[in-house]
Amino acid sequence: MARVLVVVITPAEGHVNPSLGLVTQLIDNGEEVVYVCAEENRSRIEQTGALL
Repeated sequence: MARVLVVVITPAEGHVNPSLGLVTQLIDNGEEVVYVCAEENRSRIEQTGALL
């Protein structure tokens, strides 16, 4: 199992949305993903299963 850190410093949806599919696929493949982003995106990131 790999550990992946995703950091999106801009809270804009155009930066966050494209990464959510990738994060979901990584988690589905058994990888551990830690996602760092603005608080306003928390609910969508939590739905992927990533750690915050």
